[in-house]
Amino acid sequence: MIHEHIKRVAKFVDEDEFQVILPDELSHDNEFFEDGDGIDPQWVQYYWRMMFNLKIRASKINVKEGDLILDACCGQGFLGEYFSGLGGNVIFCDLSPLQLNSLTHRFSEIGKKANTVLADLLDLPFPDNYFDYVVGNSFLHHLPNVPKGLNELKRVLKKDGVLILFHEPSEKANYWETFPLSIIKDTTYNTGYTDLWQFDTSKLDKLFIKCGFEKPKIIGSGLLSAIFLNWYFILMNKLGIQNAIMIKPALNLRLFFYRIEKPLRKIVKTNQFPSIFISTRKS
Repeated sequence: MIHEHIKRVAKFVDEDEFQVILPDELSHDNEFFEDGDGIDPQWVQYYWRMMFNLKIRASKINVKEGDLILDACCGQGFLGEYFSGLGGNVIFCDLSPLQLNSLTHRFSEIGKKANTVLADLLDLPFPDNYFDYVVGNSFLHHLPNVPKGLNELKRVLKKDGVLILFHEPSEKANYWETFPLSIIKDTTYNTGYTDLWQFDTSKLDKLFIKCGFEKPKIIGSGLLSAIFLNWYFILMNKLGIQNAIMIKPALNLRLFFYRIEKPLRKIVKTNQFPSIFISTRKS
């Protein structure tokens, strides 16, 4: 589904086909987006590396030395950096020059060089059947035309190439991300024009198959973290406290909760988790 405040200003919306057209003055927000949460970058990198590792192990994906990998909508490049550590040859691609500049600077500080490409995911400058893997962290819900994006990713993947998408929002994402405040008041997301969609996992199945992929494996996560940790992150944010000393224990606890969530997935529907992980192959 699309966020209601976006629906009110959109020139066109087709929720069943995951397509929206925004007014021109709102349609370039992703191009100028720059993330960063104030936490020591070493701890950000540590957290994401550990989380990526847990999810890749759960999906039983095996990257080979020299596999060509596209980190799509790469942001700070933590995901691509993780896959590079597995032996992959990674190209970092993003629509935002601010993001790519930040990535390049971060890599230079640790003595690395990033192969970056400034491009729109809906019109990638790569040949057909080029990549062994396309990976991305939390970008699908930003796309104004999700089927077009998936078709473009399918185009640049080799036959049987693998698509891996981390941390996409389910239909319950907003409720759990604002928990426990969401128990006592309406916390519906109603600002900003970069976060467009929250996904019904049953519709994602059909969408990926329609776009030329195998039936995706979709794993829910983040439920225990939302219940037991969100209050802490909300409090730290309200107090303006974002240093690593205060965040480190919560990040470690979040990783622990992910590790012990597996039994929950057998009794709780995937759509009830705030975050979903998607893996599939080009059919």
